[in-house]
Amino acid sequence: LVLALIFVLALFLRELGVLARQLPDLEEAVTGGLSDLSVWVLSLIDRLPMGFRDVLSKSAAQFFSDSSLLLDQAFSYSLNLASGILIQVPDRALVLGTAVISSYMISAKLPSIRKWILIRFPKERLEKFLNTLRRLKTALWGWLRAQFKLMGITWLILTAGFILLRVPYAPLWAA
Repeated sequence: LVLALIFVLALFLRELGVLARQLPDLEEAVTGGLSDLSVWVLSLIDRLPMGFRDVLSKSAAQFFSDSSLLLDQAFSYSLNLASGILIQVPDRALVLGTAVISSYMISAKLPSIRKWILIRFPKERLEKFLNTLRRLKTALWGWLRAQFKLMGITWLILTAGFILLRVPYAPLWAA
């Protein structure tokens, strides 16, 4: 399970890195397309009667200047987000490694921890506590399984839809 999770995480990070490298090219393409669209819309407005032309040309110029500013902010935010995620990977790997090692160390001492607990607590109280823990574990595990199934089905549907629409990086966008 851990290896599968690491594999999926590595695949996700690889796709994110490729996308981050292509974002500047995408920004250029979108900016070029936006300026072409602006020229085309303004040429259409120039063919209109004089009363409509003044109002619409001012509105169109304002719209395209605002949208280019918004586009610059969106790409800046996307690059910052991608770099922030990639920067945090070593820290998260350290946390995961520490958690695995500490879990192993605790499980190695589990028999002595059990003996200490059995000596310190009354049996009836301990049994109530263990029953409550079992019920909580069953309920939590059932809820988590349902959530993971729903997320998996949603991811599969989104991935299939993005692949049909020929969206690049379909699994990444679905995630």
